[in-house]
Amino acid sequence: MRIDPEGAPAELLPRLARRGDWPVPLFATVLAEASAPRVSEGFAALCRELPATALVRLLPLASIVDAGRVEPVVAALLDRADEPEVLAAALRQVRSPALLDAVRRAARHASWSVRVQAAAALGRVGEPADRELLAGLLRDPEWWVRYRAAQALAARPYGSSQDVLALAEASGDRFARDIVRQALAEVRP
Repeated sequence: MRIDPEGAPAELLPRLARRGDWPVPLFATVLAEASAPRVSEGFAALCRELPATALVRLLPLASIVDAGRVEPVVAALLDRADEPEVLAAALRQVRSPALLDAVRRAARHASWSVRVQAAAALGRVGEPADRELLAGLLRDPEWWVRYRAAQALAARPYGSSQDVLALAEASGDRFARDIVRQALAEVRP
C-alpha cells in the first residue's frame, strides 16, 4: 500500500473479493491509505461483477469509497435483493435521502433483521413524514426494532422530546412508551 498507493487497490480488491477468510473491515483500514479515486474505481468495478451475496461482504469498504459510487450499489441491492441478510447489510450503508422509498418498504419487511436496519436508516436519513412509520415500529413484536425506532425518533427531526413521548403515549402500548423514554434519556446531554 505504501509502496504503490495508486496500483495497490487494483491488486488487492479482486483478491479481497475472492478470499472469504480476509477481514474486510481490516482491509478497509489498509485501503484507506491508498489512492481514494483508485479504491472507488476498483470498488465500482467489483460491484458490477459480483452477485449480491458476495457483494454484501465488501460493503464495509463503503466507508472509504466515494459516496457517489456506493449509493447506486446500495440502491440496486435494496431494489433487487430478496435475502434478509443482503437487505440488512445494504440498509446499514444508507446515507442518502434518495434511498428513502426503499427504506420505507424495508420497514414493512417480514424479517425483523431488515426492519431493525430500516428503523436505524430512518434515524439517519428520515424525514418528518416518516414519523408515523416509526411510531408503528414502536409496536413491533421484536424488541430491537422498537429500540431502533425509538432511537430514530429521538435523534431525527420528528418533533421535540415531548412530541415524541406523546406519540408513544398515544399508542397505548406501555412497551412503546418505555422504549421511547429510554431512547430520549440516552440522547439527553
